[in-house]
Amino acid sequence: MGWDISDASPHRRALAASLMDLNRLGMEYSTEELLPYAELAAAAARLDLDRLEDIKDRLRLAEHAAIVVLLLEPVLAVLRRLAQEDESRRRTAWVPTADGAVAQSTSHARHTKELR
Repeated sequence: MGWDISDASPHRRALAASLMDLNRLGMEYSTEELLPYAELAAAAARLDLDRLEDIKDRLRLAEHAAIVVLLLEPVLAVLRRLAQEDESRRRTAWVPTADGAVAQSTSHARHTKELR
């Protein structure tokens, strides 16, 4: 990603430990597979810092940063889960037909066609 991260950053160790845990469970992620997630994280970081640019008071800046860490991170995690639920429903939606059979929903069929 070309990020400028300190060698002493605790986040480096946390990422390495989490990736090792995934590997132990047989859920390996390559750099190429992680890249889209890193790009999304970079976009979120830009949004976070954009909101801080106009805050000049250091105490208010520290308060805002603490609030983001404590309260916004869980909101972002829930937004991701909701997006996953929506995407899952779009990809697997089946609906009953008038004759009692089940058919793929039109939104799922359309999504599947878009992926081809």
